[in-house]
Amino acid sequence: MSAYLVTREGQELGSFEASQIQDGLKTGRFLPTDWAWREGMPGWQGLTEIFGAASAPKTQAHSSSLSALVRKSTGPKPPDSINPYAPPASNVVMTRTSGELPFAVIEELRNTRPWVMFIAVLMWIIGGGFLILLMYNIFFVGNPAGRNVFNSGSLVSMVSYLVGLGLGFALVAYLIIHPALKLTRYALNIARLSKTESFSDLVAALSEQRRFWRFQGILCIAYVGFALLLFIWTLAVR
Repeated sequence: MSAYLVTREGQELGSFEASQIQDGLKTGRFLPTDWAWREGMPGWQGLTEIFGAASAPKTQAHSSSLSALVRKSTGPKPPDSINPYAPPASNVVMTRTSGELPFAVIEELRNTRPWVMFIAVLMWIIGGGFLILLMYNIFFVGNPAGRNVFNSGSLVSMVSYLVGLGLGFALVAYLIIHPALKLTRYALNIARLSKTESFSDLVAALSEQRRFWRFQGILCIAYVGFALLLFIWTLAVR
């Protein structure tokens, strides 16, 4: 046996034991027009249909953690809009095609979003500033190697230098912009998920998160490989 989920005019009041509901009917805490549902029932029923008159004998029921999974209502609904043959949304099983998600899942992602956006903004500011300084150093300050190439007058050397410079700058820009872009999209998908609460938006948000961590994992492998090569080269030249 489980606790009853009680609603009034579309607003969820919480989960209560049968004895609490019967006492509430006597004291006015609950109204005869309120609806109730619990696991095992085919659909929503009025309190008077379940418990009868307020003076009906009490029945014992065990409490459960059903209220912890109840999703907050997004707005008032008239009683006629409640489908008496459908369980509440909080008890819908999440499947590959389901459009309903447990409230706890959405709440966890919603609480994650501010930190994700904070890190993404920092990455844009720091990474963008670094790229601007790098461009300024390349095109305005210059370097001895570049001056020597252009002073040599060799067209092949100049083209090779510019191509190498462009590829190097593009690689640095990619390493900075790509993770920041993935985190930004992740935060935006979480914001959309908070509004739609759909399975497809959850998949989109987690997909951006997966791409971000995959990119970071590849970088870690590259860094470790470079460190090993550097270590081997150091041993070889000794």
